[in-house]
Amino acid sequence: MIEKRLKGRISRNKLTIKFKSKTIELKTTQQKYKHLLCNMTQNATNSESSVAKHPVFNDKYEILKSLGEGNTSKVYLGRILGSENYAAVKILKEEFLRRDNDSILSVHNEITILKNLEHHGIIRMHEYGDSGRVVKPSGRVIDNLVYIVMEFVQGGLLFDLCQTMGAMGENAGRFFLHQMLDSLEYMHGRKVVHRDLKLENILIDDSLNLKIADFGFACYKSIDSLKSYRGTMTYMAPEIKEGKVYKGTQVDMFSVGVILFIIVQGIFPFKEARKEEYFYNLLLQGRTDHYFTKVNGQNLSPEFKDLILALFSFDGDKRPTIEQLRAHPWMNAPEFDFETTRQQLLANLATKQQASAASAKEAGIPTKPVKVKRAAAMM
Repeated sequence: MIEKRLKGRISRNKLTIKFKSKTIELKTTQQKYKHLLCNMTQNATNSESSVAKHPVFNDKYEILKSLGEGNTSKVYLGRILGSENYAAVKILKEEFLRRDNDSILSVHNEITILKNLEHHGIIRMHEYGDSGRVVKPSGRVIDNLVYIVMEFVQGGLLFDLCQTMGAMGENAGRFFLHQMLDSLEYMHGRKVVHRDLKLENILIDDSLNLKIADFGFACYKSIDSLKSYRGTMTYMAPEIKEGKVYKGTQVDMFSVGVILFIIVQGIFPFKEARKEEYFYNLLLQGRTDHYFTKVNGQNLSPEFKDLILALFSFDGDKRPTIEQLRAHPWMNAPEFDFETTRQQLLANLATKQQASAASAKEAGIPTKPVKVKRAAAMM
């Protein structure tokens, strides 16, 4: 059973978070906290040859650079002092923790869920706490930070891969879908649903192995009768948007369909799954031939079209389960080989990266594909 360890309450002037029986007050002001984030990133650009030139977190990690920032937190690359071992240090933003009780609950969810998941396709949590301490090169100390330290995945985000590669084709879709289903089967079997699956929440290593991350919107135990408005608009199942009671496993499968479509086609299938949205409405009206023409999908296989339309079903009960997806003819195409596809993707990625680097060098500026844009989560 997942243990409830993090509780919180909000008053007018301060936030209190409780781990076990120990209670501490986060007295850092919002202005002070923002100053910390700015300076940690700025100082991380200094020489890496000396610990004194980097912020140090919990007397253990050199903060080398920022890995990314979201609505709830900022994540840094940390290197364990005196080693070449790395970790991702996630520091929760005080303005997020002060927002409401749901914000504190999301932190609780992420910690308690990650503590109880151990799978190669899911990010591992190393440690967490409410007494994080940063010592800046100037000697200034910032303490009482809420943090989660996780494994660092070298390759980056699936989002970045899709930006670089564009449309990767159906075999690439099979390659990544097999991995996503392995992770989801493990999670769902333990009564955990994610509710915010998207390109930005899936990490990918240098060998193209996927790891699902960011469990702030996840829930556990009572996953078949949910009501909360959670997720990211473009990936969100229609029953969430309509305020209906929904099954967590079914909304995860809808999001998987959006991710799969982007991998195969290099574009989003629709802006969002609403009846009023043009592209999704084409699917609801049964005008599938017109839809696939509009999204440049005329050459997609009939088997892929059948599978993706099932995943995009307005009725969650009509979406395929993990077992049904595994058994689908598209997933079992005789021409697909998992390891051969991996090597082909790695070769294509290397070619794309070399071409991009050469083009950027010639132009004197960095270049980025722009087909896919980041999407913000909703609470």
